[in-house]
This record gives sequence, structure tokens and C-alpha cells, in this order.
Amino acid sequence: MNRSTKLSFFSAVGLASAALFVPPNAATANELVGTWKLLSLMRQEFEVGTVKEVPEANARGEIIFTPEGRYLAILTEKCTPLNANENSHGSIVVHAGRYQVTGDKLIQHVEVSGVEALMGVTQKQFIGWAGDKLILESTVKNATDGTAEITILTLERPH
Repeated sequence: MNRSTKLSFFSAVGLASAALFVPPNAATANELVGTWKLLSLMRQEFEVGTVKEVPEANARGEIIFTPEGRYLAILTEKCTPLNANENSHGSIVVHAGRYQVTGDKLIQHVEVSGVEALMGVTQKQFIGWAGDKLILESTVKNATDGTAEITILTLERPH
């Protein structure tokens, strides 16, 4: 294969790959406006090239998106004690700031947070839909141990 043939081939593969990642109905900011209740929180951790499923968290929470481009996220996770003699520990993540929607991405600019490491961070999440449910997927670095993980939030509008 000569150089121009290789470039054409890789360009075509790149375009085909890009087409796979663009959802047919890209989200608009108006579709997100309102209150969303957390239905599930799932994580996948990456360890030396392998993906480890983390048990679905016993999580609760809400995310509110305003028409002015502001958001507030309150997510709690209760950890089940290993035995009856231990106390149950949990975590809470609260953050707020500005947001924008670009194609299939939700971009959140964290201005206020209960987690110091999130202050000033710009988070990017892929937006997906499963019927009327909102799916937000992001790749993040775990604040406690530094491992990379994919976090998948499934939300619905409260009834």
C-alpha cells in the first residue's frame, strides 16, 4: 500500500468509527432542563488492562438543570457493612456550577463542591437515552486510590 492509499484507508476507518459514536438524536440543553432522579450508579474499574465490574451502588440522588445553564448534583451512596458489628459508611458528592451541551456531551464546570478535588474541574460526560431515561457516562480518576473508572448514571424524571 502506498502512502496515499494508507491515508485514504485510515481516514475512511476514522470516519466510520466516528459515525459509530454519534447518537442519532444528539441531546439539546432543553431536553435536560428540570429535575432528574438517580435510578442507578454503576462503575467499571481499569486494572492493568482489565475491566472490573464494581457492584451496583446503593445510590440515591438528584441532578437539577436550569434553563440558564446552571446545575446542582447531589449523589449519595450507602455502603453495606461487611458484618453486623460494623457501622455502615457512605459517601455524598455535592457539586454545582455551569453546564453546556455539545452534541452528545454534557460539559459541567464545577464551581462549588463538597469534594475539594472537584473544585474548578471541567467534567465531560457522554449523553445517552434509553427510552425516557437519561444515561450519563464518564471516565474519571477515583479520588481515593487514583484508579481510572467509568461511571454510568441512569436517571429519570420524578413522577
